[in-house]
Amino acid sequence: METMKRRISLMILAGILAASLASCEVKGNGDDPLPDDKEPEYQITTTTNNNPTPDIPSVTDPTQVTYTAVDDFVYVSVANITAKLVSDVTQTKVLPQLTELHRVGKATNWCKVEHEGQEYYVATKSLTEDDIGEKTFVACDKTLYNMGDVNVRKYASSNNDFSDKLTTIKGAAIAIKVVAQSEIKGWSKVEVTYDGKEYKGFMSTKYLTTNPTGAADDFDQHFDALATPMNMYVSVGQVAVRERPYTDALEKGVLQKNAQVKVLAKGTVEGMEWCAIEYQNEAYEMVNYFVAADCLSVVGGSLEQLLAFYDALEQFDEPKTFYISQDNATKRSTPAIMKGNEVGYLSKAKEVKAVAMGVFQQEGGSGTMTWCLIEDENGGYCFIAYSVLTSNSDGTPAPAVTDVNELIAKYGFTAVSGDVSKKFKVDNSGLYGEPTTTVECKKLAQGTVVTVVAEGETTTNYGTKNPWYIVEYNGYYYFVLQNVLENA
Repeated sequence: METMKRRISLMILAGILAASLASCEVKGNGDDPLPDDKEPEYQITTTTNNNPTPDIPSVTDPTQVTYTAVDDFVYVSVANITAKLVSDVTQTKVLPQLTELHRVGKATNWCKVEHEGQEYYVATKSLTEDDIGEKTFVACDKTLYNMGDVNVRKYASSNNDFSDKLTTIKGAAIAIKVVAQSEIKGWSKVEVTYDGKEYKGFMSTKYLTTNPTGAADDFDQHFDALATPMNMYVSVGQVAVRERPYTDALEKGVLQKNAQVKVLAKGTVEGMEWCAIEYQNEAYEMVNYFVAADCLSVVGGSLEQLLAFYDALEQFDEPKTFYISQDNATKRSTPAIMKGNEVGYLSKAKEVKAVAMGVFQQEGGSGTMTWCLIEDENGGYCFIAYSVLTSNSDGTPAPAVTDVNELIAKYGFTAVSGDVSKKFKVDNSGLYGEPTTTVECKKLAQGTVVTVVAEGETTTNYGTKNPWYIVEYNGYYYFVLQNVLENA
């Protein structure tokens, strides 16, 4: 009897388990092959309904994040995002894909943006810096040729979430009319007839050439040969030697830190500076290949060599004495913030001798930065960011350059005739050591009066104009955004 009961119980349990498994059946294992016409590297799942895509960055409270001031434009890259109002984060707004946003603050997980007169917090991962709005494009009229299979895209972006291919031009040497280009972002706006159809869209400039045969350019139009070839040294852990001056071009070798190379020419391609070097190929022939200029240094050479190579540097009539305004300021072998080019550190209030100063375009067209060439206490010369220098011996922030004529000449500003007094209409307004909001020296209260001595403007990578004044305050000269001042 007991045996019969156990059998009945087991049969009932088996029935329950079978029913449960049936209800949980998985349809497919996710490993099915993709159709032949798909591109696996771009298989991105996107939301197609009208519900906002959840934004869950690792730091979930955007009000607790420190933002770096920026001035550029970004675009919504996913189907929809939820933007949080800066003045009241409980108020939100849904922004659809491709919405243009003026970005004014940047952090790892969040950005602060302006949209329709309001400031919002938006998750960084939901944005793209691709120039969908064509703000970095410059009109032109030229004919280029494709170097192989190249996509014509709806937008200046390889993000397939929203930049569906219009067509793929097969083969090579098809004549392509280019009506505008962005050297910074590396895209060409094109008009092309292919297979009897006319297409208007965008193509990646790196796959186009001036050569009617479809062969790659020799890039001579981008490079200036050095008067005398110069020996330089790899300043980072290692650097790729590339067949063409693009970050994703075919790699022909790798150079380790401190390796010596002979530099033949220097040029800028798509907003990034490159050096053409002499390099031995697989056939043991000496050919011209390319290395990112930021990864090479002539530090250790003479002052004359440094000034000859870094043509943005302007030598001071006499070395200038400055002081370090922060702890552990980094000395670098090149005028760029790159991992591996550090050559030492300086403590706050440390005295340095600067021999030259220059404004340099940073890697990938990410903006400009001012650098000083200083005498290295270990011998030779090295670079240090102008933003960490001060004229105050105690290390408190103040502009390093106190000669207003040097500032006017350096940044191309125009002197203002006569004494022009203006006052701050915004409380806690910043005084800056150079015309960028990342180098703040001090803040002044609303109503504080300063004397305007020069005016000018800077241009961001996206073509936005920022108007500035150079003002005198307590014997020093600073940069101030024009829109924070009014007549005294």
